[in-house]
Amino acid sequence: MTFRRFEEIFKTKYPDGNVWMHDDYMNHPGNRQKVAVEFAPHGKVYLYRGAYEDILCRIGINTISKARLTELVNRIEYLKRRHGDREEFFGTGYFDNMRDIMEAEAFLAKVLRDYVIE
Repeated sequence: MTFRRFEEIFKTKYPDGNVWMHDDYMNHPGNRQKVAVEFAPHGKVYLYRGAYEDILCRIGINTISKARLTELVNRIEYLKRRHGDREEFFGTGYFDNMRDIMEAEAFLAKVLRDYVIE
């Protein structure tokens, strides 16, 4: 995700807020690799470190990348494919992935309903 896209998503929830890219806020060496976020004009500024997607989630804007969404869908398909297979390593029974499948599908439904997919 680019900084410009990060800023657009941020402004949808906080239209009066501001964000600054790494090193742009006060040009201080301690601010390297941190994003500065101000929720209202002339308010308190918070510094966040991490991926833009993670920062948005931390400030209350649920966001998921297309890559992570694809990983989630692939995980569900894998769990369904392996459900009921014989466990060969220890030979103790069969794989029961039903709980994991239900949890992953519930999370996928929540993502598709509530998250910004980037």
